[in-house]
Amino acid sequence: MKLLLGKPVAQKIYQRIKPKPMKIAIIVLTNDLSTISYLNSKIRKFFEFQINAEIIKLEENISENQLLDKINEINERPDIRGIFIEMPLPKQINPLNVFSKISPNKDIEGLNPLNFGKILYGNEFIVPSTAKAVIELLDYYEISVEGKNVVVIGRSIIVGKPLSLLLLNRNATITICHSKTQNLKEITKNAEILICAIGKANYINRSFVKENSIVIDIGTNYVDGKLVGDVHFEDVKDLVSAITPVPGGIGPITTAITIENCLKLCSLD
Repeated sequence: MKLLLGKPVAQKIYQRIKPKPMKIAIIVLTNDLSTISYLNSKIRKFFEFQINAEIIKLEENISENQLLDKINEINERPDIRGIFIEMPLPKQINPLNVFSKISPNKDIEGLNPLNFGKILYGNEFIVPSTAKAVIELLDYYEISVEGKNVVVIGRSIIVGKPLSLLLLNRNATITICHSKTQNLKEITKNAEILICAIGKANYINRSFVKENSIVIDIGTNYVDGKLVGDVHFEDVKDLVSAITPVPGGIGPITTAITIENCLKLCSLD
C-alpha cells in the first residue's frame, strides 16, 4: 500500500508561485472551534506569501440580505483583492445568491457561476481549491485517470461537482454517488479510483472498496477531538494499492491551491 501524502504535493505548488503583497477578506459565519483552528493555520500560511487576511466575523443567524450587503461592500473596496467564505454556510443562506454576489475577479474559491461555468469549457484558471487539490495529488503521483472508472461520493458545489468536471476534462469515466444513491456498495466496489467527500466519519470500510484500487479521502470529521476522514483507514489500508491519510492528505494541498488562487487574482491587473 502506497501512502499518498499531501505535503510534498503542496511544496511543489509553493515552489511555482511567487509571493506578492495583497489583502483578502475571509468571511466567517460559524463559532465552531475546529473550523476556527483550521482557519488560523491557513492564515499563518497566507502570511508567508505576503497575503494579509482580514477576518470578517458575522453572526451565524445573519439574514441573507445582510450577508449580500456585506459582500457587496467588500466588492467595492479597492484594498481587498480576494474574498473567501469559510464553509459551511448557515441553512438560511442560499449558496447561489451568495457566490453570485462575489465579484468574479475577487472569487478565491471559483464558485461564482461565471468562474464555475468556465470549467465546463476546460478553463481552469480559478477552480475550487479542494477539487483542484485532488487533481494536483493525482498528477504528482502520476496516477492517470484517463479511461479509468472513477467514483466520487458526494455532490457538493465545493468538491463533488467541480471535481467531477475536472476529472471529466481529463477523460475519466465518472460516477457520482450521493445520499439518494441505491446499491452504493455495488457501485463503489467497481471503482478503480474511489474519492470520498461525504462528511461521515469512518463511513467507508473495506466492504465498499475494490481490491488494489486507489482511495482518496477528502473527509474532515472530528471524533473525540481527533481528526478523521470519511474512510476507515485501518480497515481498508491493506486492501488498496494507494490511499490518502487524514490528516496529512488533501488538506495541505487545498491550502496551497487557495494561496495560488489568491495570487492568480492579484495578477489580473
